[in-house]
Amino acid sequence: MSDGRTQVNIPNISAHKLGDTYTVSVKTTNGTSTFKASALSYVYEGINDLGSAEEFNAMCSIYEYYRKTIAFRTK
Repeated sequence: MSDGRTQVNIPNISAHKLGDTYTVSVKTTNGTSTFKASALSYVYEGINDLGSAEEFNAMCSIYEYYRKTIAFRTK
């Protein structure tokens, strides 16, 4: 992407697995970069970024959705 970021898509993550970590390898001009990330790591970055109130609320909603899913599955 033009801003130095790379978008990675991991399809079909169940709601209760939003916190699961995935190892991702991305080819770069300097070789390959490997990192670990989860959908919630994206949410964490979004919440801590000084974006708009709408973005903040959306990120918080995703996190709360995950928490409620985990609570439901552990009943």
